[in-house]
Amino acid sequence: MKNPLPRLLPAPLLFHDTNSMRHLFTALLTASLYYTSAGATDLDILPIAKPVTARVMQLGAPSEIVRITERLAAAAARQPEWFMAYVQEHEGTKGTLPYHANMGVSEDEYRKMVESSTAMTLMQVGTVKLSATRQADGGLRLQTVPPMPGLDGIVIEQGGMGVTTRHARLAEQSRIDNRNANGPTGRWSGTQWKHEALSASHALAVKLAVGKRSDHGDGILYLDVKDVGEGKKDVFYEILLFPVGR
Repeated sequence: MKNPLPRLLPAPLLFHDTNSMRHLFTALLTASLYYTSAGATDLDILPIAKPVTARVMQLGAPSEIVRITERLAAAAARQPEWFMAYVQEHEGTKGTLPYHANMGVSEDEYRKMVESSTAMTLMQVGTVKLSATRQADGGLRLQTVPPMPGLDGIVIEQGGMGVTTRHARLAEQSRIDNRNANGPTGRWSGTQWKHEALSASHALAVKLAVGKRSDHGDGILYLDVKDVGEGKKDVFYEILLFPVGR
């Protein structure tokens, strides 16, 4: 198993969702995830029978960590090709992404940021009605009311073989076992789908995960999108917590 810390480092943070920070993945959310080979997909926790009230969440962090993250984000925005290449170079390496001076922060600041995952919290910023409707081909179409820009309309294919989003089809599947009880989400397990593509002019990375939090008993659904280049700049994340029947 591998523990790929912040493969694209800290996400936009509550009340500090600046344009520069939108160039990074939701890594503190996934900093303690363990990935294994694909297995059974726990789609039965989704609200298929009737809509449920889901809590819309965002990540919050101490102001010092926000300032460090903003500087790192600005450095990544100035040199996106190097940053993506550095991440890919260390893909599969156990532990955190190694420090590099190009990150725009000191090694001590980077260490503080990495260690701050336990200081991050999920904060509720609203509610939506969440439902999953069975399609003729057996897939599940997610719906949120009011519509959320990313999650609304996503289709999880029959048996979890893939996911269709408005940005890309996510074909790469892995199981998640987050064992960090002190992280922002608490312990949870589930399934993640992703698609990543990089060229000289366009960077696209999309992830969707669904699972159940073992310490709270509720479901978690998150989408992370980075679509930058060729006239596009669509970078955001969405996190929902919702009640499950089991």
